[in-house]
Amino acid sequence: MNPNLVITVLGCLNVLMGASVFFMSETIVKGAFVARLINEQSVVVGSLMHEAMAGVIVGMGVLMLLLRSVDTAVAKKILFAFAVAMTVSLAGALRHYMMPEVTPPVPALGLQAVMIGVAYYVSLKGKED
Repeated sequence: MNPNLVITVLGCLNVLMGASVFFMSETIVKGAFVARLINEQSVVVGSLMHEAMAGVIVGMGVLMLLLRSVDTAVAKKILFAFAVAMTVSLAGALRHYMMPEVTPPVPALGLQAVMIGVAYYVSLKGKED
């Protein structure tokens, strides 16, 4: 696999995922938490926090897109760094998944896991120039 192509795809996915989190923040909050924790104030706070997180996700995607034309050796390092950063994010989400009060969306966790696997694999085995 071409590391630069993978950087482009992962960057696009991050931009789309971040935009989805931003525009669906209220829906995510209402669906992720147990009913006893949901009230008007908690939805506002949760939505604002999701919007902030969405900005970081979009920013990471834009950064990846801006770096898509680097040399292959650099692209592999970027993919490895991306995999590490996403692993930290996924670990936090899995911690929340184990808590009884919150349930992160499983499709988002699955997408993150796939993105981590692809980034890590291509960082090690990607085609050289």
